[in-house]
Amino acid sequence: MGTELSTCEQAKVLYGEGRIGYIAGIVDGEGTIGAYVYSSKRYCDGQVLVVQFRITNKNIDVLNCCQMVLGGSIHPLKARSNVNDAQCYYLQIYNKPNIKRALLIVLDYLIVKYEVAKLMLELIDSVEGHYHGSTPRELEIVTEMRALNKKGRELTEV
Repeated sequence: MGTELSTCEQAKVLYGEGRIGYIAGIVDGEGTIGAYVYSSKRYCDGQVLVVQFRITNKNIDVLNCCQMVLGGSIHPLKARSNVNDAQCYYLQIYNKPNIKRALLIVLDYLIVKYEVAKLMLELIDSVEGHYHGSTPRELEIVTEMRALNKKGRELTEV
């Protein structure tokens, strides 16, 4: 039996703990980890669960560094109404397996977003295997994540 390294261990070997810690700090400060449920007539139960992991920053080099380790795609944000505002970009990590991989890489280094990341991982594991509808626990996780994200915003708006 060979020794397989976990995703996080592989990332530590490839990129170093310092870089992963730096990226986790960016996620803590500039990242969005969230989930929401919206109504859709396309599905018999009328609900769709959407997960999101996004990092926004004005410095595209910072996002390139994050993308190298976490994956995802970088996109420009729409220009602000104030012409003096610098162009802003975001790194979007799509689909549940990629979000799970990215979160596992930075999880042990997160501070502010640690709890919401743990909830996201629980949610992703919970929805694996079913595509429509949400269990009561999944809806509870979405509510908990929303409360933690709101609390995080309140702490940073000092």
